[in-house]
Amino acid sequence: MPRRLIFSRLIQKNSIDFVIKKEVDGELVNGRYSGPTINYYLIKGILNPLNDDEVNLYDGGKYSTQDIKIITKENIKATKFEETAEDEYSLTEIKDEIKIEEGNMIFHNNSKFKIDREKNRTNYIDYYKFIAVKQNVSGKEVPIFNV
Repeated sequence: MPRRLIFSRLIQKNSIDFVIKKEVDGELVNGRYSGPTINYYLIKGILNPLNDDEVNLYDGGKYSTQDIKIITKENIKATKFEETAEDEYSLTEIKDEIKIEEGNMIFHNNSKFKIDREKNRTNYIDYYKFIAVKQNVSGKEVPIFNV
């Protein structure tokens, strides 16, 4: 097996904060269904726009240069946001370990992106890479986070 490449220090040095929205399916608790919940987390990672070569490489025209690639370390420690008022959130001290999955929403610089594809090569490298598609948003669709 080839030697595994280690990039965690490089990722940590160049990471920025962004917010991820994860929807958790509902479950049965004491015979009653509790509906799905939505959680927001502050995580660190590298966000870069796709370049022209990457746009041409992936899925024949599905992506554009407005879409981004996200690179995160393997084990993501995230700080959870709690809703403090309608459409306003603040950080709590709860640190959860989370996994980014296809369909999760990313918020950064008043923009919203949807995780579309995971490029998992963790047998060879110590990070995850995702492709996220920019979503059209209007005003209230991007929550306000006090970071």
